[in-house]
Amino acid sequence: MRKPGLLPNHVAKKIQEINKRYPNINYGGCGAFSYYLHQTLKKKYGQEVSIVYIPCEKTPENAFGVKFRHMMVSWKNWYIDNNGFYSNHSKGIEISPRTLKAMIDVPHLWNSQFEKSNTESMIEDLKRI
Repeated sequence: MRKPGLLPNHVAKKIQEINKRYPNINYGGCGAFSYYLHQTLKKKYGQEVSIVYIPCEKTPENAFGVKFRHMMVSWKNWYIDNNGFYSNHSKGIEISPRTLKAMIDVPHLWNSQFEKSNTESMIEDLKRI
């Protein structure tokens, strides 16, 4: 039985597999990845997680008031994105899942290098973590 507050060991491995399967997630798919990973970790594993963005002053502010360069999940002392787990030494700004979900539906907010047609299968893979 897993101790409360710990993620199963296979989560990091599955994230690496997803990263290999869907190129350029960090170039336009980080929002969707973060949103659905957040949902999975919260629902399936009961983790207290949040979503954060790394601000970028050079990015034009959008209708949501968010000037970002990257979205990630924040869990305890870690940030999680498609590349893995990082110590959260930099200052991410929390964003509500509702706001991020609305932003995902606005194509011009995201870099076009990520193949958007991969989003649905990426979501299904994240649900299987």
